[in-house]
Amino acid sequence: MATKIYISGPMSGMENYNYEAFFAAEERLNEKGYEVINPARLGYVEGWSWEDYLRRDIKAMLDADAVVVLPNWLDSKGARLEILVASKLGMPIYDEETMEELDVQLVIAIQKLERKSVTA
Repeated sequence: MATKIYISGPMSGMENYNYEAFFAAEERLNEKGYEVINPARLGYVEGWSWEDYLRRDIKAMLDADAVVVLPNWLDSKGARLEILVASKLGMPIYDEETMEELDVQLVIAIQKLERKSVTA
């Protein structure tokens, strides 16, 4: 597995931007010997828009060898965009809880099917 890992997950609309989950994941990954890029550590910038943060975070992600996703990443527009970029660049993507590599296209297809069955 890669040694430098970027954490992707939901932030917008979450209590305290979901920092607790990001910092907990960072700690677990550090304990396993990984170098971690945690977007929660990149800080708040007065006046920045969602798009500004996404640009900064994607730039940071590009320095990683792989990406891990936090729970509920599919509910986050920003995390989905990060994962789209990472997958198109051939970066491996892992579930942070299990550290199993994800087939992102399969996960997204299943989610679409689940949403259709809920609305049907």
